[in-house]
Amino acid sequence: MCLLGYCLFPLNIAAIINLGVGADVHILIKLAYISVAFIWSTYSSVHFIKAMVPEDRRALAMYPVFLFYLFLSWFIIL
Repeated sequence: MCLLGYCLFPLNIAAIINLGVGADVHILIKLAYISVAFIWSTYSSVHFIKAMVPEDRRALAMYPVFLFYLFLSWFIIL
């Protein structure tokens, strides 16, 4: 799980951008760059999961990671 912390970097950048733009930006623009950060984080964590988990359990192992990044993305939007 420590290696998956490195995959949070895109979400951290999105949070910093979100702080910089403030509430003046339309929600769809925020949703766009946070979605890109979410996809980037999820995609980069898949490579760690592939190396550590057998193929038949990969989706089961990826589900909590997906929910974790989704929660953080939603938290950044708000």
